[in-house]
Amino acid sequence: MSNESDSDLDERIEILKQKYLQRRKRAPDVWAGDGHRSDLCDAAGHTLRDIHRTPRADMAEDEPSDEDDPPEETNVFCTETDVTLPSDLDLARSSSSSALNSRGTGIIVQSSSGAAAVHVYQEMLHIYEKLQAERLSQQVWAAQLCERERDLQQRETVFQQQQRSAHRLRVEQELLRRVQNLQQQYQQEKSDLETALKQKTKENKRMKASFDSMKELNDSMKKQLNEVSEQNRKLECQSRKVQARLENLQRKYECFTTHRSRETAVPKAHDPKPSKPEKPASNKAAGKAAAHGPSPRLLALLLDWLVDGQLMEVRDGPRPSPQERCARVLPMLVEQLHGASAAAAALEPSASLLLLSLLRCIYCCLLRLEHSSQHAVLTSTLRRLGEEVSRGSRVAPLFKSSCLHTRFLCSLIIIKTISQGRSDLQHQPFSAL
Repeated sequence: MSNESDSDLDERIEILKQKYLQRRKRAPDVWAGDGHRSDLCDAAGHTLRDIHRTPRADMAEDEPSDEDDPPEETNVFCTETDVTLPSDLDLARSSSSSALNSRGTGIIVQSSSGAAAVHVYQEMLHIYEKLQAERLSQQVWAAQLCERERDLQQRETVFQQQQRSAHRLRVEQELLRRVQNLQQQYQQEKSDLETALKQKTKENKRMKASFDSMKELNDSMKKQLNEVSEQNRKLECQSRKVQARLENLQRKYECFTTHRSRETAVPKAHDPKPSKPEKPASNKAAGKAAAHGPSPRLLALLLDWLVDGQLMEVRDGPRPSPQERCARVLPMLVEQLHGASAAAAALEPSASLLLLSLLRCIYCCLLRLEHSSQHAVLTSTLRRLGEEVSRGSRVAPLFKSSCLHTRFLCSLIIIKTISQGRSDLQHQPFSAL
């Protein structure tokens, strides 16, 4: 029986060692995690239970006792420490093998194998206690890690909140800065626009004042234009009336001259009809010969004019123009007119004929000098002529004579010389006509 029990014990120990080695080979070289530790702890627990069952079964045959209870099945936290069976197991194996070989000393072998099993059991309990202590330290360390993780999470949360607060503050500061810049830009643009508006307002006021003044000036000019237009219209009406009256007087004068020429016609045998400026000159010379006698200079000029114009067809050298001859003759004709008017005032019949001839000659000379440069030189002569015709040296002026021919010629002479005479003589010829 003892030999069989020793062989069974050796077989069980060998089987346990093989199982232990197989499970150790399955485990990774570096144990990291709770799953690997739990497998190691389970393997150690199974090994302890098997070893415990073997000596207990052997001892139960000899003397049953309740010495040691097997350890409770608990979850063992294993570390990365290499858990190996003690070297005493080999010693127990060698002792058991020697016991098998002896086959004679059964009791000695049983006692030695029981002591080895107890020693293995004690070492396994020691390892189990170490594992339990390491498990507790690992739990404490895990609790510390959890606490540190919670602390880190809290610190991370606080840091994130601080970051969000700092970012919000930066955003608010940036927004505030932009708002201030926009406000400053708005104020600057507002001030610029107000300045431009003030300038435009001033310019508009100035333009409005200028426009008002121009409008007032335009109104006054319109009023003056209306007045001038009205005056022009009145003058045109008067001019048409005077023109019509002048035409009537011309027709009357033509009728009168025709009737007079028929009454006082004298046949002329040898002298052809003279030109217009020469006929009054000859009549004037005849009238002055009948009255006071002509001036020698005037007579010489008239004879030269007559010879150059009618008697001499060809003459060597330049001849004076009719305007120059009229300018030379006109002052002496004015003097002769003054003497003829004085003689006509004495009611001499020849003086009236001489006066009419002088007036005709003077009017022809004025027509010649109207558009020449000599007209500006004879300003004083024309003024004296106008005064002589308008007033004269007698009580009744010449333009108020009873002779219609004389009155008409005097009126025409006054009109021609009115720009050179006084303005108060303007209405006299129109009233006389």
